[in-house]
Amino acid sequence: MKIQRIDDLAVFLHTVEAGSFSAAARQLNLAPAVASASIKRLEEQLGTRLFERTTRRLRLSEAGERYLPHARAAFHALRDAEQALEADANQQPIDLAVRYGQPEDSSFVALPLAPDNRRVLCASPAYLAQHGSPQNISELSQHNCLCFRLGEAVHDRWRFAAPEHTTLRVRGDRTSDDGDTVRRWALRGQGIAYKSYLDIAQHLASGELVWLLPEVTGEPSPLMLLVINRRRLNPALRQLAGEMAAFCQGL
Repeated sequence: MKIQRIDDLAVFLHTVEAGSFSAAARQLNLAPAVASASIKRLEEQLGTRLFERTTRRLRLSEAGERYLPHARAAFHALRDAEQALEADANQQPIDLAVRYGQPEDSSFVALPLAPDNRRVLCASPAYLAQHGSPQNISELSQHNCLCFRLGEAVHDRWRFAAPEHTTLRVRGDRTSDDGDTVRRWALRGQGIAYKSYLDIAQHLASGELVWLLPEVTGEPSPLMLLVINRRRLNPALRQLAGEMAAFCQGL
């Protein structure tokens, strides 16, 4: 079985698109002689000429035309295999993760667990007994709001979808880069939090936290199961996502 090198396939495909060895070499940052040698090596491996060369133009031979779609498929398969190995070499720490929001990395596959989940305002009965309950969104500025920090950015602009789209800058005496810490601060009566409903559903049911302004529609916070790539997506993983979605729906 003849095994083609991925760089030779890349030169072949770029030459087809560019129309010349020199143009393909420029695109790949190679010397023209190197590009020409790649094509010669590929032709020797295949035992046929891939291009018809004249003084005026370069065009695919009949064999080259037949080889082209297979070369494209082989190139993409080899490239995907290399990328998979590179991911392993980089000690990819996880195969899947549960995250809020759509992934920024388009290579992830996102399976929805709670697509309709939203953020809700909440505080403990002890906090409300001491400071009162806000009657509308604007009154949040009079309260100690517990904020989450991601990197250097503090999420102190709370967004609401209804009854109208509103963004309010809030203030408080503490911030944390750990969402669970914010939840525990709220439970201890140290301020008002703007949390994912799923994070506090059990505390709302037990009365440890009170849902504030329930008529206000909070910012969307869809929960997703992220899979590193589509090759990892198997029936067992889909079943897991279904069971997790059912659990979230129960909350």
